[in-house]
Amino acid sequence: DLQARGVRNIRQHLAHHSDLVGDLRRRVLITDVNDTALRMIGVPDKQAFLRQLDDFLVDSDEAFISCITAISEQQPLFQTQTRVRTAKGEELDVLMAFGLEGSSPLERVVVSLFNMTEQNRLARLIAENKEQLARAQQSAALGQMSASIAHEIEQPLTAIQTSLDAATRWLRRDPIAVGEVNASIQTGLHATQRAMDVIRRIRALIIGNTETESSALEIDALVEEATTLIETDIINSGTRVVHVLNARTVLHADRILLQQVVVNLVDNAIKHGRPGGRVTVTCDNDQSGPMISVADDGPGIPADQHDRVFKRFYRLEQSRYTPGNGLGLSLVAAVASLHGARIELRDNTPGLLFRLVFPATET
Repeated sequence: DLQARGVRNIRQHLAHHSDLVGDLRRRVLITDVNDTALRMIGVPDKQAFLRQLDDFLVDSDEAFISCITAISEQQPLFQTQTRVRTAKGEELDVLMAFGLEGSSPLERVVVSLFNMTEQNRLARLIAENKEQLARAQQSAALGQMSASIAHEIEQPLTAIQTSLDAATRWLRRDPIAVGEVNASIQTGLHATQRAMDVIRRIRALIIGNTETESSALEIDALVEEATTLIETDIINSGTRVVHVLNARTVLHADRILLQQVVVNLVDNAIKHGRPGGRVTVTCDNDQSGPMISVADDGPGIPADQHDRVFKRFYRLEQSRYTPGNGLGLSLVAAVASLHGARIELRDNTPGLLFRLVFPATET
């Protein structure tokens, strides 16, 4: 009738005439049903089921409108998900499949019902678990990021505090030592900028930004500069740090990240080496490419634990009472991977030797 009256878009027309949809639902009669449907809806016999379709459909009209549209378009098969009401008033999620038979599309419609309630419940549960896992992973990632950043900026923050303390002392002089105050402030500003750079680069590294801020770096100078960043810690530890700088090679690398690698390796050697011992920092050219090594004369690490020390938060049994959180060497591994470098751990007899070997530079 609608098409005869010139209605071109059946779906749109029904969507705007809810009273017509309600009337159509009440006109649809159930004429036959099998035992499975009886059990699903919870009625005792066929006679109790042979009623209007509207008695079992929930209030939403979208699925019914889609069905009428499919019939008007003479689709041989149509399926949709909707909800039906049981005899006890419970609502079930069902997949309804319609097959059109007979000489007229409206003469007979065969409907198959598949109870999807449990599947949908499990799907929602899985989705909720995935969402919770995503939030947990995000929280873990944020926690790891915070811990890593806190670990890496400990040194520049200490330098800032030292500079401010020095400036305060110079200000108390009579007369005020203006030159020394300015020098202390400049040192503090430099440490502040480094802290900001470290935060930015470590954050990018943790969130998966694999782009390096590469520049041409003279590797010997970079290593020497990196160790001066922890000069106060070196002095306070009583450890002797020796440089053997023979690389004389320009390396294209991320200055901030590579400096942190050297800082962490030297800091690790000081903390876990022999008290008052010796740490040797070497730059040279390996057969494979430029090489940086840091060696101490402490107790070393058992060979079966070499791979584990690069895992975040991993700490050896003998280092449990040494300050640190097991993050420094995980950063070393991450930065090495970012630069295509190879890490080697060797027994230094006594002590431990870390070697970082970079790809050969083009000449």
